[in-house]
Amino acid sequence: MAKCVIRGETIEHPGSRQDLGKVDISGIDKGEVFETDGFNTQNGPICKKCTPIYDEALARVESADPFLSPKKLRKAVKELIEDPAFVAEVIRDRTRTELEQAVSNIELQFPLEKQFLLHLRGLIKPPETSSPPVTDTTLPQGMLSPDEASACLLDEERSSAFIEAFLAKLKKLEKDRESVEIVDAGCGPIPIFGILAAIRSPKAKVTCLEINPASAQMAEEIIKYLGLEDQVKVVLTDATTYKHNSKIDLLISETMYAGLINEPQIQIMRNLVPQVRQTGTIIPEEITVEASLIPPYDKTGFPAFKDNNTGNIPILDKHFVLTPATVANYTRNQLEGPISFELDVSDIPDGHYHVTLGSSLRLGKNAQGEEIHLDGIASPITAHQPIINRVQISAATKKVLLQYEPGENLVKIHPTTT
Repeated sequence: MAKCVIRGETIEHPGSRQDLGKVDISGIDKGEVFETDGFNTQNGPICKKCTPIYDEALARVESADPFLSPKKLRKAVKELIEDPAFVAEVIRDRTRTELEQAVSNIELQFPLEKQFLLHLRGLIKPPETSSPPVTDTTLPQGMLSPDEASACLLDEERSSAFIEAFLAKLKKLEKDRESVEIVDAGCGPIPIFGILAAIRSPKAKVTCLEINPASAQMAEEIIKYLGLEDQVKVVLTDATTYKHNSKIDLLISETMYAGLINEPQIQIMRNLVPQVRQTGTIIPEEITVEASLIPPYDKTGFPAFKDNNTGNIPILDKHFVLTPATVANYTRNQLEGPISFELDVSDIPDGHYHVTLGSSLRLGKNAQGEEIHLDGIASPITAHQPIINRVQISAATKKVLLQYEPGENLVKIHPTTT
């Protein structure tokens, strides 16, 4: 099989540029040219991925001297396509252009579908680098691995809602500010909000906070690769203690799980919300915790599951023996206190049960002035999850009691009865 002379990739079906005529690169991207994976050129076979690199080299050489002989033209093109710096430059510029095009029309895409997010993630990826990656050690509670964090972008209902709210707030803020100070607490390896803000607004100044060294390194490489380092900074730090050097206009953090367990969303907000300007704003604006009760699956059968890139979501509607009820509420003005509640179980049959915890989020208004919410089985950060430790209910049991701090590890949460 043919090998691409630029990057050595196998070309399954090399075609002829002469037969196909002048190649329309946009047609290749849209899948309109599908007969071939690459092309035979005067300099050898070129894979479809590297076609823009070859075309740019050819255009530069011809522009510099349109009267070169075929032999000198081939030699000059060969020198360019063998230059790693040139190849990296073309890939970076093309990626940046594609990203800007995708982001410029993003309002027309809401709600965002997985295919669009896959395209976005494909564009926002770390470049090939010679620097050794930071290796993960044992991750402390609340810290996601780069792979886990990267998968969150493909949780389409969650990502769509957060991105829509973020862009609407950014647009509103930039109208009457010379610059917009943004902090993204827990950016993960793909600093999507920093990238979106920098591309959409020259006024945006973004600080992305990340506690995982491997994720922070990847995020920083992406920002530099896209040429956004003048507007976006990645800081390796603990967002629960970080002190910003100026007042924040827009704070966004999505570091949570259903019922506010496992991840330090509220601790981060307790630290950073006081650093937000009085006329500034936060995302999410409100987080509500819900609780309910279900029998063990071995008694009632396993529920149906909704597929999700971050793990299957149990659909518990038919399993609830208590209607889910609000048990805690956190807003910008109310972030203190544990999650503490009682469930009335005086009418529940004897047996073993699991308390379930879920959440609902109010993120803010979109460009049309409509409230953006996440609830139900929209995402693992909202869908009810059963607590591992069971409670036993008997005729004498009147209440199930539970108290825990936001961010507590699920296995450490123990409901009691009275």
